[in-house]
Amino acid sequence: MEQVTLQPVTKENELECINLKPREDQLDLVASNADSLIHATKEITSKPYGILAEDQMVGFILFDNEIYNDGYY
Repeated sequence: MEQVTLQPVTKENELECINLKPREDQLDLVASNADSLIHATKEITSKPYGILAEDQMVGFILFDNEIYNDGYY
């Protein structure tokens, strides 16, 4: 069984993260990983993580710890 973990995106693995791409039919649904990493450097509440299967990055997620007061809770 493969081990799946979340690892912070760092200078050492950010190129691996940037090189991940969604399927062609998903390209207009999400921001690029490069754009998301730039966003994370500007927003201190945003935390980028690589999704690793064993030791290979297979995905990316950007957590945002900011509480939004948009009236939907």
